Amino acid sequence: MMRLFIGGAVLVALAGCGETRDGNKPTGEATAKAAPAGWNAMDACATVGTPAVAAAMGKAVTGTALDPVSQPDGLRAGFSMCTFTLADGAKLTVLTREAADGDAYDAAVAAARKIGEEFGSPAVDVAGIGKAAMWTARPAALQVFLDDRRYATISLFGADFMPDGSEAARSAATAIARKLAS
Repeated sequence: MMRLFIGGAVLVALAGCGETRDGNKPTGEATAKAAPAGWNAMDACATVGTPAVAAAMGKAVTGTALDPVSQPDGLRAGFSMCTFTLADGAKLTVLTREAADGDAYDAAVAAARKIGEEFGSPAVDVAGIGKAAMWTARPAALQVFLDDRRYATISLFGADFMPDGSEAARSAATAIARKLAS
């Protein structure tokens, strides 16, 4: 339930990103930089990779599930979400998203900061990853704006991460985010 809420909140916050408003011209400056090799917002499972999750978490990954997937249509961003199940039953969910252009970056960062506030856990900036990154302990999640167009959320669920997250959870999420940013 929490995973769906967080995913839904992020998608609502970012819903307009990548949208064209006058029919032909993007409202923001298009980003010409190509995504790095291996980045595919439509397949968060493959983009992150089971070995990277196992290494970051220090636990075997026993399963993955890719859902939902929303294909980009030229006006709206595309995204997917992958849930990695760990050997101890904990779960790590990664949402990857790519917009057609970077028209709503500032508004999206501001909206992302509010998610933690709604849970009573203000976002804490995490330096050195992408254009902006923020950690919230409740829910245990790292939101990363890799550049003007690419975004990821890494959320952790399990007894070790609730109710207030942990430094181990933050460390693991940061390691995965660094892989996405490279």
